[in-house]
Amino acid sequence: MNKPEKFSRTFIALLENSTDFLYFKDSDHRFTAASIAFANLTGHNHWTEMIGKCDQEVFPEKYAKLYYESDLAVMNTGIPLKNRREPYQTLEGELGWVDTHKWPMTDENGNTIGLFGISRDITALVKAEELLKKQTEQLHSLSTELNVIIDNIPGLVFYKDTNNRFIRVNKFMSDAHNLSKNELEGVSMFDIYSKEMAQAYLEDDLQVIESKKPKLNIDEPWETEAGLRWVNTSKIPNMDINGNVIGIIGISMDVTERKKQEEDLKEALATKDKIFSIIGHDLRSPFNHILGFTELLIENTKDFSDPKFASYLDIINLTANKTLTLLDNLLNWAKSETGRTYFHPDKMILLPIIREIFSLSNSIAQKKNIALNYFEPEEITVFADQNMIHTILRNLISNAIKFTNSDGKIDVNASQVDDNFVEIAVSDTGVGIGEEAQKKLFSLASNKLTYGTANEKGIGLGLILCKDFVEKHGGKIWVESELGKGSTFKFMLPSKKINE
Repeated sequence: MNKPEKFSRTFIALLENSTDFLYFKDSDHRFTAASIAFANLTGHNHWTEMIGKCDQEVFPEKYAKLYYESDLAVMNTGIPLKNRREPYQTLEGELGWVDTHKWPMTDENGNTIGLFGISRDITALVKAEELLKKQTEQLHSLSTELNVIIDNIPGLVFYKDTNNRFIRVNKFMSDAHNLSKNELEGVSMFDIYSKEMAQAYLEDDLQVIESKKPKLNIDEPWETEAGLRWVNTSKIPNMDINGNVIGIIGISMDVTERKKQEEDLKEALATKDKIFSIIGHDLRSPFNHILGFTELLIENTKDFSDPKFASYLDIINLTANKTLTLLDNLLNWAKSETGRTYFHPDKMILLPIIREIFSLSNSIAQKKNIALNYFEPEEITVFADQNMIHTILRNLISNAIKFTNSDGKIDVNASQVDDNFVEIAVSDTGVGIGEEAQKKLFSLASNKLTYGTANEKGIGLGLILCKDFVEKHGGKIWVESELGKGSTFKFMLPSKKINE
C-alpha cells in the first residue's frame, strides 16, 4: 500500500512503530492519520485504511458518540483534554480502558482545523485498581466481622506493644475491668493490676517478645474486683512484614471453675488413695492370717477326732481364698480405672506360670473333681507383665471351675499363631454361655450377678479385668461358647517386644 507523500518518513515511522493509539482528525472529525496500533484496534490492517472515516464508521455507536462529544468540546473551545479515562471495545467484544489526551490543531490564523489525540491503553491498570478496591472492601468487611467476633469471644483478648501498653482490647476485657475500650487502650498493666501481678505478666510478655515464640495454655492468677480468679492464657508475638516483633497478641479464658474442680478431684483422689491403703492393708492382712492358720489346721487335721472339723476348715479356707481373689480383682480394677496400674512386660516362659496357677486353683477344682490340663506343642514364651498374666489366667481358670459341673475338665492350650503373637485358650466342659449373654461379658455396666454350678457367686469383675490387661499388651480376648456345650475363652499376647 502506498503511503501519502505529504507525511515525512519520520512521521510515518512514528505512526507505524508507536504502541500508543495516535490519531489526527480534520474539522469534519474524519481521520487523516493514525498509528498502526490504533488501526489494528479498530480492525484495520493499516492506518491508511482509516483515512476519511469518522468515529461512527469505526467504533460501536455508544463509544463513537462519546468520542465525538469530547472531540467537539476540544475543537469548539480550543482547550486541550488531558488525562481522561475512556472505555473502548476490543474486536473480541471485551471492555478496555485508555488514558486520553487531545489537543486542537490550528492554522497560521489560529483557526481550528482539526485535533491530535493520544490514547494509552490502561486496561491492566484499571483492572488492578478494581481488584484492589474490591479486596480493600473485603478486608474492611473482614476487619469489621473480626472485630465483632473478637468482641463476642467469652475471654480476655488483648494486643500490647513492646512498651507493655494495651493497644487494643475486646469488649469482654473492657467489661471485666469496668472500663471502656478507650480508657483501657493505651494504659499499662501496672495501671490496673498490683505491682507483683503486673511484673509476673510482664516477664511472660518479655519472654515471648525476646524469643519470638508463643507461650500457650499457661494457667495464671487474675485479679478482679470480685477477688482472685484463674485464667488460661496464650500469647503469641505480633510481627510486622519484616519479621520484627511489635508487640504481643494474647487471649485469656476464665478457668476458675475448672481449677476448683481440679482441686476437688485432687482431694477426692487423695481420699481414694487412703481408702485403697486401708483396703490393701487392713483387710488383706487378716485374710493372710486366716489362710495361714486354716492351712496349718488342715495339715494337722488328723490330730482332731471330730470328722466334721476338717470340712469346716475346708469351707473357711475356700471362702477366704475366694474373698481374697475378689479383693485382689477389686484393687486391680480400681488401679486400672485410675491409671495407677504398673505395666512392666518382660519375656517369660509360659509353662511355670500355668503350673503356679494350677497349684493355686487345684484345691478348688478337687472339690468338684475337675481335671486341670495344659497342652503346648512346644515351649511357649510370652512378652508380658507377670502380675497381669497371673491375674488373667487365674480369673479365666477360676471362672471355668465355677461354671463346670463335677467330674468335668478344663484344658489350657497355648500355641504360636505368628511371629509376634501367642494364642492361649482356656476351655471347659461347663454349662456354656448364651449368645446374648456373650455380648455383655466384658462390660461392667451390663454385667450382673451370676452363680456357678455349685452356687458359687460372681460379679463379672474378673473378665473386665482380663479384657483391660490383655488390651494393655496390645492383644485381644474373645469367647466361643454354646449353651450346654462348654466355653472357650481365647486371648492373644505378644511373644516378643513389638518392633524387636
